[in-house]
Amino acid sequence: MKKVLMLCSVCMVFLLTSCFQSSVCVGNMKRNQEGVLVAKEHNSHFIYGLVGHNKMKAKDYIENQPDYRIRTYHSFVDGLLQSITFGIYCPTTTEYYVPYDAAGRHSKKRRSYDDDDD
Repeated sequence: MKKVLMLCSVCMVFLLTSCFQSSVCVGNMKRNQEGVLVAKEHNSHFIYGLVGHNKMKAKDYIENQPDYRIRTYHSFVDGLLQSITFGIYCPTTTEYYVPYDAAGRHSKKRRSYDDDDD
């Protein structure tokens, strides 16, 4: 009986988790505006995300652009690592975008801002 209760508890924990995604537009950046991915950073969090490892500053990644977008999410690999460590280590991924015109026509990969891709 204890094994069944433990199994149900573990299954309930996995069922109550969800995908996490946060987007912040700064300046005149629009949500669906096309942009260029200028930086991608992996963040370390511990104990189900309650304890953070580092402080990030957007200005270090966007090269003094007044308009930019920050997208933070759990990738598949992030979720896999979180489930393997039972929530002790919970990484996230942060991406920084600038408007396509501001970044230059040839600088980096273009990417749409639709949040439906993950």
